[in-house]
Amino acid sequence: MRAHGVRPGDLVGLLTEPGADTVVGVVGVLRAGAGWVPLDPEHPRARLTGQLARTGASTVVCHSPTLALARALPGVRTVASDGPADDDGRAAAVAPDPGAVAYVIFTSGSTGRPKAVPVTHRAMENYLDWAVDTFGYGPDDRLAQTASPCFDASVRQLLAPLMVGGTVVTVPRHLLRDPELLLARVERARVTVWSSVPTLWEQLLSAAEARAGRGGAPVDLSALRWVHVGGEALPVEHVRRWFDLVGNGTRVANLYGPTETTVNATCHIVEARPGDEVRRLPIGRPAAGALLEVVDTDGAVCGAGEAGELLISGTGLTSGYLGEPELTARAFTLRGGRRWYRSGDRVRRSADGVLEFLGRVDDQVKIRGNRVEPGEVEAALQTCPGVGRAVVLAHEGRLLAFVTTRAGAGRPAAGEVRRHLAGLLPSYMVPARITFVDALPLTGTGKVDRSALLAADPGPGTPSGDGGTPPATATERRLAAVWCEVLRVGAVCREDDFFELGGDSLLVLQVFARLAERAGPLPRPTVIYRHRTLAALAEAVDAAAEGDSADAAPAPAGDRGTDPFPVTPGQRGFLLAEALSPGVGTWLARLRLSGPLDPDLFQRAVDALVERHAMLRTVFPAGARPPVQQELPRSLRLPVGFETVAGPAEVDERAAAEA
Repeated sequence: MRAHGVRPGDLVGLLTEPGADTVVGVVGVLRAGAGWVPLDPEHPRARLTGQLARTGASTVVCHSPTLALARALPGVRTVASDGPADDDGRAAAVAPDPGAVAYVIFTSGSTGRPKAVPVTHRAMENYLDWAVDTFGYGPDDRLAQTASPCFDASVRQLLAPLMVGGTVVTVPRHLLRDPELLLARVERARVTVWSSVPTLWEQLLSAAEARAGRGGAPVDLSALRWVHVGGEALPVEHVRRWFDLVGNGTRVANLYGPTETTVNATCHIVEARPGDEVRRLPIGRPAAGALLEVVDTDGAVCGAGEAGELLISGTGLTSGYLGEPELTARAFTLRGGRRWYRSGDRVRRSADGVLEFLGRVDDQVKIRGNRVEPGEVEAALQTCPGVGRAVVLAHEGRLLAFVTTRAGAGRPAAGEVRRHLAGLLPSYMVPARITFVDALPLTGTGKVDRSALLAADPGPGTPSGDGGTPPATATERRLAAVWCEVLRVGAVCREDDFFELGGDSLLVLQVFARLAERAGPLPRPTVIYRHRTLAALAEAVDAAAEGDSADAAPAPAGDRGTDPFPVTPGQRGFLLAEALSPGVGTWLARLRLSGPLDPDLFQRAVDALVERHAMLRTVFPAGARPPVQQELPRSLRLPVGFETVAGPAEVDERAAAEA
């Protein structure tokens, strides 16, 4: 890079696919005394060009898979990290100015373009020192590098292991889309520290549970000593499931922090299974020397237990957004002679100083772990020919867009709008569903009535809308039914593209989970990224069924139907408690239903649940050594007894007597 004119304090673009070349690129930039600007090869070219222009980066580090894209970007010099070296590798590293920029991360912006967040070498080093000390990283550690370099969690994943002589275990993009292969990678690589957003961790957990449940090869996660999760709210149930599966021995760190405060500002460590009464995990106490205040709408400090906005200050605080003085002024405030970042997050602090995350003050949302300002998506929508106004909402973890047609223009097809957005935005910012409305509903004060839009959302039953050939084969019809259910559309055609209909990596897994409910071999879920249309995917499914597909998923090892299989560590603990104190493991569930009860319909609902969920018909044969579990046939029927009582008081008495 020095031979290409890179000097200390410069910013350098980093355009690489996940892997070793990303690690090499980051280390090379830092040794040159420069800072890196991560660029995602899957993002639109116009977005990459804008990011380079705004940061002033004129050199781009790339490698063979991205070289052509890098050369197509205007006004840049390219340096191939996998090309021949310009020196013998012994050039001394340049000590950077602590106040110079180490990296720039772009986050979603409400004005219609992403915000550039610069982080200094001082802030980065302060955070990494905290992470190494807090988590005790050492030369034997092997950290999974799951985050995109465009996501600031990658800073810890890429650099913390190298600071102590540890190993960065890179994870190719295709493994992140296939939980079973990802699990195998974690096992084979003997990963000691897992780090990801909760959504990806839950997929890994589900893959491990599924293999354990069908009696396949034992799940070996014994090398794991830390699980780091952050980027979105962590459901406590994920943590309970983890400890039920693997037992104690692994600690879970719930990490929170905006990019503007350098990766993480708080940390909460979970060392044992949370009790069933726990409803929400805290985000913990200050991390990396962060200073925290919780204030009300008037700026007064909130007392213990009072909800307010979280303000963050300290060494990790960014100087502001590059080239955006007005946005910077709105996002930061001065209190007591110190700058603070207004996080926009609602929290409350307990009496002992532990923070609990309650939600957002503004409209910013998290989609698959990524910060999204709906306003940025709305601005992109309004650049589409034929679109007038647009409102974007987050609902059940997905983006929904409601748009009006521009006066005098014809209504564009939803697929055309989605393709237009794909050229401007990352995939996670493209709405799952685009609904055209005659007019946007307004409240009495003239603002858009967002609750009315959600109520008017057509949901299931909306056709794909672009016409085409109806499904022709049995496999196509089967796939079409699954797509309609998962994508919440009324009909699909052979030419329809799964992702243009609103599909994403999470919904891919749902599609294959539903397909797996019926007998027959299937290809790996990642096949859908190469066979995106209904017809193409059906052809791939048929090829796997005939055994002549390279994408065919192997039959689960040890899948023995209703044969006994080992219990999990969590189940072993319950069985021990039952043996020591019979009846202590009994769990009484109470459901309150309103309205008339149809006993036959209720019984059919219970029958459907028992058939669908194997655990509801799983038994633990007495006397088996070692202990095992066994699924009873799907035809098992659990009769429901119905009794009439005098009133609520008798219900409470009966429940207390049976508890």
